[in-house]
Amino acid sequence: MSVSQEKCRGCAQKVPLITLTGNLSLGALKVVAGMLGNSVGLTVDGFHSLTDGIGTLFVLASLKIAGKPRDESHPYGHGKVEFIASLFVFAVLIGIGIVFLVRSTQELLAGSKEAPHYLGVLVAAVSVVANYVMLNFNLCAGKRINSPALIANGYENLTDLVSSFPVGIGIVAAQFGYFFCDPLAGVLVSLFIIVNASREAWHSIDSLIDASAPPATQRRIRGLATQVAGVQRVGAVRTRLVGQNLWVDLDVEVDPDASVDHAHGVADAVRGLLLRKGKHVEEVVVYCRAAGGS
Repeated sequence: MSVSQEKCRGCAQKVPLITLTGNLSLGALKVVAGMLGNSVGLTVDGFHSLTDGIGTLFVLASLKIAGKPRDESHPYGHGKVEFIASLFVFAVLIGIGIVFLVRSTQELLAGSKEAPHYLGVLVAAVSVVANYVMLNFNLCAGKRINSPALIANGYENLTDLVSSFPVGIGIVAAQFGYFFCDPLAGVLVSLFIIVNASREAWHSIDSLIDASAPPATQRRIRGLATQVAGVQRVGAVRTRLVGQNLWVDLDVEVDPDASVDHAHGVADAVRGLLLRKGKHVEEVVVYCRAAGGS
């Protein structure tokens, strides 16, 4: 592992702790400010942040488990626990979104005749800035080490960041007599949480059932394999994500007159090249076939 990779992994271990502290602090601040300031939108957004904090705890646990080495009971490693953690986080978010969608709708239909305290706008602004910082921390570390759990954590902060905008706008509009704007903001935030979390939850489910790597990654794998001397053609390329790492099976065609030893040498060369230059590739299985054969 290179120095930069070690540095990224060290950073990735600290990021969830920073995010946990930030989410819980923001959540508590928004809930208290929302309740004292009579803002439904800000209260909903506060519980959203608290839920993000709970999700970060699962990210921490999943990273610890996913880092365990392969063993006889888990020959493919423990990486998929990150997808399970991500799925749990998004499932909780969907539940929270539904609960507050109902509450916000009830408040909207009941009609409010009181504007929330204007300090809620300041709290919403603080939320935007803080979530932007945490979003970048999570996505930087998550993409560098290819961690689904950290990336999911980052997108949670993104939803929190985006949802703080209508909250702030709703509070400002209510100051001018448009009292319905605050509960309307709560409805919009709830819908945003549900839609975004549902999309990301489906991605986690897809990965749990061995979804293949993106087409661009498969093309890169195929391109690397064709660079090896002796490879006449690359056949099927099969990939699956196991947490942070990628497992690859591929068929290569060699000269039908080549010896068995030569074919094995080509296969070893392909495997070695993919392990060295394939991004986040953990294991490679190469099947050699005679060119033109079935």
